[in-house]
Amino acid sequence: ASFACTIAQSVEMLIGLRFFQAVGASAGPVLARAIARDLHGGDKAARMLSAMGSVMGLVPAIAPIIGGYLEIWWGWHASFLFVGLIGIVAIAALVLKIAESLHSPDPEALQPLHLAKNFRSLLRDRIYLGYMACGCFSFAGLFAFISGSSFVLQGVFGVAAENFGLYFALVCLGYVAGTQIATRLTMRVGLARMVWFGALLAAASGIVMVGLALGGVDRPMAVVGPHIFFMASVGMVLPQSIAGALTPFPHMAGAASSLFGFVQMSCAALVGALVGRSFDGTQLPLTLIICGCGLLTLVIAVPATQKGRRASPAEPEQASVPSIAGD
Repeated sequence: ASFACTIAQSVEMLIGLRFFQAVGASAGPVLARAIARDLHGGDKAARMLSAMGSVMGLVPAIAPIIGGYLEIWWGWHASFLFVGLIGIVAIAALVLKIAESLHSPDPEALQPLHLAKNFRSLLRDRIYLGYMACGCFSFAGLFAFISGSSFVLQGVFGVAAENFGLYFALVCLGYVAGTQIATRLTMRVGLARMVWFGALLAAASGIVMVGLALGGVDRPMAVVGPHIFFMASVGMVLPQSIAGALTPFPHMAGAASSLFGFVQMSCAALVGALVGRSFDGTQLPLTLIICGCGLLTLVIAVPATQKGRRASPAEPEQASVPSIAGD
């Protein structure tokens, strides 16, 4: 689909091909999360997902930078050629390096009624819903910045196009720092506590961002500075939320991962649309939306992590779902 996009003759054709491109691309994060859950559980899965999250969450942030330079150097076709080549590399890695991680495959896993039953079970589980909501609102704050940062930084603050990427790079470094902190500390403090701390950081950075906007501080770092810390919080919350949501369901990790991803991207799309509709020529709407995402993450994280700490072990050889302080 990526290669086909390069020969699209109309916008409608391009959008249609992009749909199929997205269908294929969505398999990557869904399967990577499921494989991590097949191989590990609890805090070990959280640590693996944190390491994976350094890349999986960073890509949406740096993709506009890469795409912008590809478009400047070789035109818009270059981005789709680049993605197509990445797809070829992924196929080669799948064939040569990745073995089946599920030891007891379910022959009925793809049957519609079986899928519906699994999704219904997931949506009735409060721990799953709590962690999924934490991850989704955290990611939505990231997506809000991706959607609105160009309007605010370039349109409001007058940041030059060549400097826009530098501010984006600072934000990306915040995310990498958050995932690295989570990778090192989750095994020590526990998955649930890491989610709670990340949610607290998200809310605090969002409040600071709004405060600077209301105070009339009209400088790029008034938005980018607090958002660096917000992105660090995403690196702490999102991978741990995925691990906390998937750990209780070893028998349907794929369904749990796919539902999580669907809700995550749907929530991000809605927030991105809200950013576009609410833009009024100032930074305030964007900061309010990011702050709202941070506050919602914190409000949900408090009961979600408490329930997770009291959860019983999902598997005999693993610690409780979101164990604390060395469990």
